[in-house]
Amino acid sequence: MTGSDVRSSSHVTSSKPITQYFRLIGASCSAQARLTSTLSALLEMIASQDIMLPIQSARIRTLGSFGFLYGRVEVRARMPRGDWIWPAIWMKPVDNEYGAWPSSGEIDLVEIRSNRKLRSSQGLSQGVDRMGATLHFGVNSSYNIWRPTHWEKSLADQGTDFAADYHLYGMEWAEDSINFTVDGEKIGGITPPEGGFWKLGGFDESPGGTNIWKNGTRLAPFDKPFFLILNVAVGGRFFSDSMVNSPFPRPWNWSSPHPMRDFWERRDEWLPTWDHEDSTLRVDYIRVFQP
Repeated sequence: MTGSDVRSSSHVTSSKPITQYFRLIGASCSAQARLTSTLSALLEMIASQDIMLPIQSARIRTLGSFGFLYGRVEVRARMPRGDWIWPAIWMKPVDNEYGAWPSSGEIDLVEIRSNRKLRSSQGLSQGVDRMGATLHFGVNSSYNIWRPTHWEKSLADQGTDFAADYHLYGMEWAEDSINFTVDGEKIGGITPPEGGFWKLGGFDESPGGTNIWKNGTRLAPFDKPFFLILNVAVGGRFFSDSMVNSPFPRPWNWSSPHPMRDFWERRDEWLPTWDHEDSTLRVDYIRVFQP
C-alpha cells in the first residue's frame, strides 16, 4: 500500500475555539492556510452577515487538494475538553455524484461532545469520555439514516476520557465494507447486505421508490472519492434537548428567538470549563494508505 501523510512540519496541528469580544455588522471574512506537507488544506473562518457569532473556531479540509477512494485512514489526535465544544474528524464526497447530502454519504471517523458531565436522560455518559463513528446516508435531508451505522466507544469505566491523551482513530475502507477502530481495536463496521444501503435504510419498502444508488456498487454511496475535514464547533443540535449537563444546564433553547445571545450571556457557566490548551483539538498526524 502507498501512504499519504498530512502533518504539520514543526508542531502539532491544533484548533481551538476563541471568544469574540466585539460585534461586526454586515461583514464576512475568510482565510487560507497551506500545510507544509504533500497535501494542502483550506482553513476557513466565516463570520455571518449582520450577526457576529460569539465564538470563532476553524475548519481544515482537503477539498481541491486531496481526495481518495478505499484504503486505511489513521488519525492520531487528542480531543478538547470543555462544555459545549464539538470536535469532529470526518469526510465528505469530492463530488455529490448521487445528489445533495446525505444522498452521496458522509463518513464520521470521530465525533465527541467535550462536556465533562453530560448524560442522556437514562444516565448514560455522553461527554468527552465517549466517542462515536458514523456513516450517514439517505435519499434527502429529511431521511438521514445513521442509527444502523453508528458505533461508540466509552472510556468511562477506565476513569479517563479522550482529552486526557492522544488516541489513534482508524478506518478500513474496502470495496465491500467499512470498519472503524480506536487504538487498534475494532468498534464497529458494516458489510452491506444484498441490496446495499438502499435495503439497509429500509428504502426498498417504499412502493414506487427509485434506488438512487442502483448504478453504484453494493457499497454505494460510499464507492466514490471523499475528502477529509477537521473542525471544532461550539453548540448545535448534536447536544439534544434530552441530554442533562452538570452543574449547569444547556445555556440555550431552540425555542428562544435569540439562542446565540442566550448562550453568550450565560458564559460564566461554561467559559470556565475551557481551560487554555485543554480545550484545543490537537492532531499529531493523519495518514492515508491506499492499495
